[in-house]
Amino acid sequence: MSRRVPTGCMWRYAIIAPAKAIWRCMAGCFLPMTRYRKFVVATQDAAFDNPYGFADLSLCFWPVTFKKAGWSFWMRFSEKYGTPWVVGRHPRGHDQAHIGPLLHSLEQMVQDAVAVIPDDSSIEFKEPATKGASSSLYKDLIEMARSEITIALLGQNQTTEAETNHASAQAGLEVAADIRDGDAVMVMSAVNQVIRWLVELNFGDVSVPAWRLWEQETIDDSVSLKKLQGQLKKISAEMATLEQEAQQQGKGHVSLETLKRVREEIYGIIT
Repeated sequence: MSRRVPTGCMWRYAIIAPAKAIWRCMAGCFLPMTRYRKFVVATQDAAFDNPYGFADLSLCFWPVTFKKAGWSFWMRFSEKYGTPWVVGRHPRGHDQAHIGPLLHSLEQMVQDAVAVIPDDSSIEFKEPATKGASSSLYKDLIEMARSEITIALLGQNQTTEAETNHASAQAGLEVAADIRDGDAVMVMSAVNQVIRWLVELNFGDVSVPAWRLWEQETIDDSVSLKKLQGQLKKISAEMATLEQEAQQQGKGHVSLETLKRVREEIYGIIT
């Protein structure tokens, strides 16, 4: 790769003509035109002024950033106000030499809940009274950021939120399926572009095979259909045998016309 493409600079996708895209160096140099068809780039909603296309993850940058910051602030808030405050009281006039050991004992109580203090000191536990509403702000921020990330990637948040009903969740699944199909088309276009170039370079102007992505349910349906066709073919063969036997004997429980009609119906189904 390094022997064919100049290194030492950053390459960017660029367009020099409405129907021709190449790679351009940040310093202004271009790849030689003899290296056309060297790169295959799968883009979403690419345009003349935006050859990179539209990236779904670009919508997730700020929500992810604020969600990460929200978790950090929420954890600090919970650590600060989630447990009772330990307040130590010492007699007025004590210097730092007497206050330091008391403060150290209070710090140890946060983890061990055991402290040894002088007889003339006291410890109180104070509960934060009005911090519940402030805590919900961080929770709302995290939930909003999570919802925006889900909408950016799935097109909806009905299948991930708790406060939804069956109808809205079903509609959300349809939106997610449409986005999934669009992503599959983008991948198929990129792969088929490679196949098209290979066929043109090796065989010239001939018909090009197409590569497709199939949904698993479609594959299962195809397998079931083939299995059903095989069973119906077997039944059709048995009916043909009964028809021949009835024709030879000239009598039977099933008339010859009935056997012919059933066999023709089965043959029409499998074909």
